[in-house]
Amino acid sequence: SKLFNFKYLKQNLKKSKGQFILFLSIVPIFTFLILMMSLKDSTAQAIDLIELSVINILGMYVIPIIISINLFGYVYKRKSVDFINSMPINKITIFLSNTLGGILLIILMQLVNTVGIFIISKMYPTIIIFSGMIFDIFLIMTISYIFVFVATNIAMSVSGNKLTQIVVTMLILFLIPFTVSSINETF
Repeated sequence: SKLFNFKYLKQNLKKSKGQFILFLSIVPIFTFLILMMSLKDSTAQAIDLIELSVINILGMYVIPIIISINLFGYVYKRKSVDFINSMPINKITIFLSNTLGGILLIILMQLVNTVGIFIISKMYPTIIIFSGMIFDIFLIMTISYIFVFVATNIAMSVSGNKLTQIVVTMLILFLIPFTVSSINETF
């Protein structure tokens, strides 16, 4: 059997396309606004990594969870007449199609954000943003968003409701840095 079904993913994305457009445009829009606010001075200024990626970091804890809930919403609709499980597609194909679709949405959002930052940095010479830093933000944020998305999907598979999914996701996300810092302090 196939592991990826594009037709299924397309139909699943159509159900929540308004929410996807809204949440996937939040990071590029607010990053653009932050860059426009830095234009208040007529002097040239270098934008640092934290200032450029603060919205991206905040969105990392919300946007992948919302994407996961929208793509995997059928798990929580046990009594609805949603014919997801009656389709001639096995569960592994559904899971992998939704996961790869979410990853593609995340990459698309980060590409739009990266291209927007690059265009703004070239249009306004008073904003100094190094190309290497733009690529680093793209790479780090894409990997981080994908990690949160996959952790949310795993939490969704283990849990039975949305609240448990969010709690398990936050445990996974905050337990790893805590464990690493504890190990570093011990040695």
